[in-house]
Amino acid sequence: TYWGLEYIRINFDLVPRTTGVIGMLQQLKEARALMEEYLDLRRQMRDWHGVMDAAADIREIEAKISVLEALEANEG
Repeated sequence: TYWGLEYIRINFDLVPRTTGVIGMLQQLKEARALMEEYLDLRRQMRDWHGVMDAAADIREIEAKISVLEALEANEG
């Protein structure tokens, strides 16, 4: 969602800093933590639409993390 992505842009460098599965996992975990902060902020503001959007973004991030963790396990 727009506001959730804007929150990440402000607080997180979206330009890939590392390559490989481990680097991507770290970036996604950092993005997830920021989105969790954003979700808490929206909840405190009683912005239920924002809470739903943040939750959807977190679900997408977690799906990507699951795929990368499976790839990492197969590489090991």
